[in-house]
Amino acid sequence: MSLKSLLDTLRISSKDAIVNGDSATTGALKNYLHVKRSVEERLSSIISLGSAQSKPRLIFVIGNVGDGKSHLMSKMWEAHAAELGRYTLHNDATESNDINKTYIETLSEVLAPFNDAQLADTSNTSKTIVAINLGTLANFLAAKGDLFTILGEYIEKNNIMEEGGAVAEIESDYFSFINLADYHIFSLTKEGAKADILLELLEKITKPSKNNPFYNAYQETYAENQNLDNCPIKYNYDLISDKKVQESLSKLIIFILVKDKVIISIRQLLNWIYDILVAPRFANLPYDKVIDLLDDGTGKHQFHYDILPSLLFDNAGTSNILKLISKYDPIKEGNEELDKLITTLGKTRAPLKHFINEGLVQGHSQLSASIETVDVQERVKLFVRLNYLLQSNTDLIDKNESFTEYTRILFSYHSGDKAGLKPLYNNMMNAIYRWNGTTKDSGKSVNIGVGKDQTAYKITHELVLEFSPAVQSQNSTPSIYRFVKFAPISFKIKNDSTVFDTTVDYNLYKLAVDMNKGYRVNLVDKREHLDFSTFVDRISNHQSSTKDLTIQVYQGQIQETHTLKYDAGFDTFQFE
Repeated sequence: MSLKSLLDTLRISSKDAIVNGDSATTGALKNYLHVKRSVEERLSSIISLGSAQSKPRLIFVIGNVGDGKSHLMSKMWEAHAAELGRYTLHNDATESNDINKTYIETLSEVLAPFNDAQLADTSNTSKTIVAINLGTLANFLAAKGDLFTILGEYIEKNNIMEEGGAVAEIESDYFSFINLADYHIFSLTKEGAKADILLELLEKITKPSKNNPFYNAYQETYAENQNLDNCPIKYNYDLISDKKVQESLSKLIIFILVKDKVIISIRQLLNWIYDILVAPRFANLPYDKVIDLLDDGTGKHQFHYDILPSLLFDNAGTSNILKLISKYDPIKEGNEELDKLITTLGKTRAPLKHFINEGLVQGHSQLSASIETVDVQERVKLFVRLNYLLQSNTDLIDKNESFTEYTRILFSYHSGDKAGLKPLYNNMMNAIYRWNGTTKDSGKSVNIGVGKDQTAYKITHELVLEFSPAVQSQNSTPSIYRFVKFAPISFKIKNDSTVFDTTVDYNLYKLAVDMNKGYRVNLVDKREHLDFSTFVDRISNHQSSTKDLTIQVYQGQIQETHTLKYDAGFDTFQFE
């Protein structure tokens, strides 16, 4: 089998991608590619616990279409066939098995052993696993909640319906759940985020081992046929086998997962790997037809479009993952070094030399020929992208220190390390003080709103904030896979017991870091972070009725300053 034919099995559209959650996984390739995740270990534990107890047990597997529920359940069948035989499985809670019944009515029948009346029956030993999404669960409780108050209380206590859910489950005698959205394909560590699962998949696909079917197919396809060195699929496989490239790809995936708040399943991840190895024009062709295309004379002129650096950043229409990645093309990072490079590659008569000097070309004749013949714009794109993937000239790469710092903050929050939250609180406190403009006493006073946007007046009052940080219970685990992708923050005003809290995602944190460097927020920023604007207003206005107010009046170049003095004894203001 050719390498291309084997890679085709990674596509979502491949029949090999379809998994039945009602039975064990079949196929050596599926088993070879399987990466064991913490969610699998958690569900195994829950199934075993429920199977061993005499009480009824309802397990919710919460997720959405295409997020891996079926694959997860097929693995459970492999590990727990006998135990799962004691359970009733309901795989799609959005469908009814009876055309005369709604899905709510069907679900009510499936869950009947777990209504309040049946849970009171000591002879009840029912075991059920239900795959469900949050919307369906919410609709069911809205319709039938009066019969399932014990279940409803369990769901409420565990914040199952809330964004981010619960990172620590409150145990129940009758209920358990896993929400696939809580378990990520990357982990948090004290050094930052690690894409362990992606790296393991790439290792499985590229490892030079006789036990690796992909490597065996690579050898069979290319080792004895040097004429195929012009094949972009071969070049892409060689490139993605480089550990530095794998690391760069893993960082890119983590970045879009956190910044763009997307959820990527293993199946989508494998499809993405396919998309950056096999150009769209080859995707639906058998390999012999690919060879014909490469030999017809157009292959050498098309080569630079068919290789990984271009497939990664120039194919936004191929998948949602590539659409997101295209926004972070390193060629869009404007800096002085990049400007110098554009000038150099535009003037030079020996562009290949610059690629070789940076270790971006290693004797690949077709790539060398492309570098010599493409226009300057394509040459610069190729240089910058290869440099990004191979991590050669770091001056051209955005180190994105605020992102690394943010993932460390997330780890500190989930591991119970309060001291690790200090960068978060320092940056967010500064953002609160500067959100509505700077004041003379920066860090001691804030501006408060006076109605519609205007520039004639500015009202300021004293505000001294204090940190009130909260963390999850201490966790000594070096890698955390179950977490929320935002950081809660809490502040108090000095001499006031009221606690003000909100959450900070990466985009807001990056904005706060930029504000600390002098950036001033605008209306677009405030609209994008409306929750934080509301949070700042709540804090700023909290004591405005019992504090001295400074009013600045702007009339052209003339500025007047007045003070409203608060008299606590008479609860009145005096204008000065």
